[in-house]
Amino acid sequence: IKNVLPSQQHYFWRMALALSSDKSTFVDCLTIRPVSFSSCKKRFWRNEIEKYSDNLKIEYMPFINGRILKYITISVSLSRALKRWIKLNRNEKKAIIIDGLQGIYAHRIIRIAKANAIEITGVITDLPSFITDTVHTDYLKVKKLMQTAIDNIAYILINGLDKYIFLTKYMNERIMKKDRPYIIIEGIAPKFPLVSNKRKSNSNVKIIMYAGGVYEKYGIHTLVEGFRAIKNENIELDIYGPGDAVQYVKSSSLVDRRIRYCGVAPADEMLQLEQSASLLVITRPTDEEYTKYSFPSK
Repeated sequence: IKNVLPSQQHYFWRMALALSSDKSTFVDCLTIRPVSFSSCKKRFWRNEIEKYSDNLKIEYMPFINGRILKYITISVSLSRALKRWIKLNRNEKKAIIIDGLQGIYAHRIIRIAKANAIEITGVITDLPSFITDTVHTDYLKVKKLMQTAIDNIAYILINGLDKYIFLTKYMNERIMKKDRPYIIIEGIAPKFPLVSNKRKSNSNVKIIMYAGGVYEKYGIHTLVEGFRAIKNENIELDIYGPGDAVQYVKSSSLVDRRIRYCGVAPADEMLQLEQSASLLVITRPTDEEYTKYSFPSK
């Protein structure tokens, strides 16, 4: 699972690992495979269970990969799995942690949790409306209106949670309308030692690396333009990730051979690449409002 999770879920995976490090705590993760109707031809996805350790289990929800059916079938699958989990653990102390941004599925989970008097904590890694404004810039008007409606529902559902985990203090000021318990956890480090930086066979080459959302609003154009102003031929710029500025980066690489768009890499491989780089960069402009509500994983 750690190799197929999209980057925004690394936080949750590391949280699951941290919780399960206490051998008296059993962690059951209900998750969804990161596929969409437009990018994947496979329509029927079966339920799959992956046992990572004695007290950590990952269960992939079954669903029909259609434009609308995907959301309906996932919602039904989550409800059934959660009710089954509650029944199996009826005599145990239970708590539920959810991704607070998954508003389209969260309403059923919240309702079931409250009906069974189970405390539910929401992890808020970003603001729904800021994701729409910065990431979904290519949406057509109708789709953007639908996404805005979903964002508004997410805000309503977020306020129905019992406790919160935020990445920054500003999230609490923006989201919570009632005084409820919360904690700030900016990030969770993997539980293994970092190795010494590895270099390419040509040790004279220094690598500047960016990994994340390759979006114009995140400052990618500024990064590329600034790099091109450097005349040193022994410095390379490697860029990883998806986004609306990918084509711009590819076009720039044709003009300046030191610039490389490297696509998307699995989490384990990405960590090794980051350790081999001479410099990691974060390009988000500090004067933008959305930077107050997120914390770069780097």
